[in-house]
Amino acid sequence: MKILILCGGTSSEKEVSIWSAENVYKSLINTEYIVEMVDIATLSPYELCQKILCENFDLVFPVLHGKPGEDGSIQGFLDTLGIKYIGSGVFSCAITMDKYRYKLICKSLEFPQPDFIAIRTKDSTEVLEFVRLKGFPLVVKPNSQGSSVGVSIVNNNNELKDALELGFKYDPIVLVEEFIHGKEITCGVIGNSNVIALPLVEILPKTKFFDYESKYNPQLCDEIVPARLNDNLKDRLQELAIKAYKAFDCKCFGRVDMFVDKYENIYLSEINTIPGLTANSLFTKEVKAAGYSFQEIVKLLVKLALED
Repeated sequence: MKILILCGGTSSEKEVSIWSAENVYKSLINTEYIVEMVDIATLSPYELCQKILCENFDLVFPVLHGKPGEDGSIQGFLDTLGIKYIGSGVFSCAITMDKYRYKLICKSLEFPQPDFIAIRTKDSTEVLEFVRLKGFPLVVKPNSQGSSVGVSIVNNNNELKDALELGFKYDPIVLVEEFIHGKEITCGVIGNSNVIALPLVEILPKTKFFDYESKYNPQLCDEIVPARLNDNLKDRLQELAIKAYKAFDCKCFGRVDMFVDKYENIYLSEINTIPGLTANSLFTKEVKAAGYSFQEIVKLLVKLALED
């Protein structure tokens, strides 16, 4: 079987994508699979189409963070070609990448989540009203970025103004969210119809919050696996992770981010349909904590992608 790993691109997360893809490539290179890795920034869509079809690849692994990998674009491209791929489909990727629409669906499903507003101009009067109701600190984030790119935690109006300007550099829609005081927890999920939750990770950033730098520099964050939580709370978190994963029709694998406050209330944050797969990534650490090698999980993802 020939597998093509797609990585890179032009998004703000291209470096992480390449690191993740290299880790996946190393795990498959000495196996029964024929594996190749390509940076999509080096090929036009026509050239990529030619490569996949003319070189007879059986399966594609889009290890692409941000656009066009996590927003459904590459999945639609591969669907049109009739090529199977690892990961969730067009709908799941598109809606979970669009944080505003994702949150609206979560609200309709009554999933617990931080209160939020979505704004399209930094001078929106909605922001002032939200500040009045919630107070500081608040979280400001672009609508469709990953790896905490463009995210700010703000404690006053001046910081809020700067954070909105930063957010609008990345997206025409910016979210302003209630800040949850408590623990940040993440849960890897694997499967299609039969879904399992991996051990939880407790995230303890040494920076102001779990930003881009602390995500990929092990010196800037402590990640405790398994999380230091009581069994009942662990079960509730894993159940919510699986429920959310299924609700958005995710496939093969993903990672669900959540918060827990001091009263053990759980808040759903985001679903990552293509989580980081570097040696230092959360999903990779959860796999190890579950007793699997990274190669075993990647081979499992190949099998899941080939399921009808």
